Amino acid sequence: MEGVLHYISRQINISHNEKRLYNQHFQNFIYEFIEDMMDIDELFAYMYRKIAFVGSYWEGAKIDKPDEFDLNIVLKLPVKCEEIEIKNAGQSGFLTVKIDRNSIKKLPKQKMFKVMQDWFDDKNFFLPDKFRNWMYSVVQKTFNEIGYDLCLDYNVQVKTNGPAITLFVGGKYPFSIDIVPVIQMPNSRWPEPPFRPNPYPKLNHLAWSLIPKPRKGINVQTEPGWIYWRPSFYDYERRLMMGQNRLKPAWKILKKLKESRGMERIVNYHIKNLCLIELEKNKDIWNTKSLEHVFLHLLKVFQLSLQVKKLPFYWQMDDNLYKTIKNDILQDHYQHITKIIKKIEQNPKSISEYFRFYY
Repeated sequence: MEGVLHYISRQINISHNEKRLYNQHFQNFIYEFIEDMMDIDELFAYMYRKIAFVGSYWEGAKIDKPDEFDLNIVLKLPVKCEEIEIKNAGQSGFLTVKIDRNSIKKLPKQKMFKVMQDWFDDKNFFLPDKFRNWMYSVVQKTFNEIGYDLCLDYNVQVKTNGPAITLFVGGKYPFSIDIVPVIQMPNSRWPEPPFRPNPYPKLNHLAWSLIPKPRKGINVQTEPGWIYWRPSFYDYERRLMMGQNRLKPAWKILKKLKESRGMERIVNYHIKNLCLIELEKNKDIWNTKSLEHVFLHLLKVFQLSLQVKKLPFYWQMDDNLYKTIKNDILQDHYQHITKIIKKIEQNPKSISEYFRFYY
C-alpha cells in the first residue's frame, strides 16, 4: 500500500506552476479590492489592519486545484484591548464579548460612531451578526460602486456563507475567496478554561481571533441577536503541525478520500481537528513510521469518531464538532469507512479504488 499512497499523494498535489498562476491572479485582485473598500468606507479604512491568509491553501494542504482561497480581514476596534471583556458563553466552543461603549476612543467622524453603536445591544454585548452584516454591506457597496461585474479583468459575484463572504472571481483563472472579518486578540488574552491552555504562552507574536460565526440552533425569540463568537487559533494550529513529516500527506489523502466518497457534511476542519488530537496522543509516529502506518492510523481514528458520533473540538474538548450532523448520516459514513478498512486490510492495493481524480 505504501507505493499506492505515494502515488495518490502525487496525484492530489498541486503543480508549482498552476499554484503560481492562480496565486498571482488572486494577489492582483484582492489587494486592489481591499484598497477599493477603504476608499468606499471610512470606518473600514480606519479599522483595517491587515490580511491574514488562512486555510488549507496556505498550509500546503490544498488538494486538486488551487482555486479556493481563505483569508481573514483583521480589524482593530477603537478601544483598549484590556477594556474588552471576553467570557465563556455557556455554549461549548463559543465566547461572548462585552465592550462599554463609553470606552470607545474618539473617532475622526461622528457618523463612524453611529455605525458602531449598532454593533452592541443594551447590555453592551458585541453582536457578531451586526458586525458581519456591516462588513457584508461594505463589500456589497464596493462591488456596486466600482462595478466589478462590468470589469474586463474580473467578473465578480458576491454571496454569504456562515461567517464568510464569498467572492466568485471570473477570468482566465477563475477562483473564489472566502473573506471573514475578525477581531484579533493578543497572546496574553487567552480564553479561560474549559478552553485548552495556551500551548505557546511566551510567543507574543502569535495571536488568535474572534470570528463572527453564527451558532446553529439559536432561538431568536429568546436570544435576540447573536452574541456568540467562535475563537480561531489558526496560528497556533499551524505551529503545532509543523515538522511532522508524514502528517501532511496522510491528512491530504484522508481529505481526498472523504471528498471522493461524497462525505459532504464532514468538512475539512473536521479532518484537521482530528489530526491535532492525534498529534497530542501520538507524538512519535509522524516522523518514524511509514505513510501507510500513519494514514491507516488516522483512518481508523476517523472511523471510531463516526462510530461514537463524536469529534471533540481540540481547543475545548467538551464541544462535539459532529453535533449538527444527523446520526443516520454519521452511521452511514461509519459503515462505509468500515467496509473500506476491511477491504484494504485484505488487499492493500485496493485503496486506489476509493479515490476519484480530476484531470
